Amino acid sequence: MTTQILKYLIAIDEERSVTRAAERFWLSQPSMSHHLAAAERELGVQLFLREGRSLHPTEDGIIFINNARAILHAEEQALRRIQALREETQIEVQGEMQGNAPEAMRP
Repeated sequence: MTTQILKYLIAIDEERSVTRAAERFWLSQPSMSHHLAAAERELGVQLFLREGRSLHPTEDGIIFINNARAILHAEEQALRRIQALREETQIEVQGEMQGNAPEAMRP
């Protein structure tokens, strides 16, 4: 299961609707329904129950959605840390290059 699927499932939870969740991602309703069904098959549990025109997470769904949010948050934090490290490394390399540059090349 990809992080994109996690985002779809979170959107279904937030919107309480497959159709509205699909609209967020410019997907068709059948496509979003397919992703939901595939995720439920993969997990072996039902994530949502239909109540009237609205979807509500099952107990398993609540657990999964909360963990999906945590996974996406961890991914975001990791990407921020990597970017910060890249920026630090780039600054260090630039500083070293300027410090080692011949006199004529220094600003």
